[in-house]
Amino acid sequence: MNKILMCIKQQGKYWIWRGDEFCTERKLEYIEDIINDNEALRNQHLNLFTHDNRLLLTTHWDSHFSLLCSNKETVEQIVQSCKLEGFYCDDETEIFWSLTNP
Repeated sequence: MNKILMCIKQQGKYWIWRGDEFCTERKLEYIEDIINDNEALRNQHLNLFTHDNRLLLTTHWDSHFSLLCSNKETVEQIVQSCKLEGFYCDDETEIFWSLTNP
């Protein structure tokens, strides 16, 4: 997680919102503080998103994967720098518990 946070910081983002899994609470955090003390991230279902809403990092707990949402260039930079594995989603990608059109 620290590698991802450092990549976000290298892109000029120094603050990030930390929200709970239901989006009922959020707190603006200095990224460096989270990197130095990961207690804010332990055993919590969190949503991390930038102030400009251009990047979202969240985990779909029922499906056991995380989502890194941003433009393709930003995602590719983070994936390559942090050596993440995964797949790209599009409008047709279905996720357990997601809403679908009848």
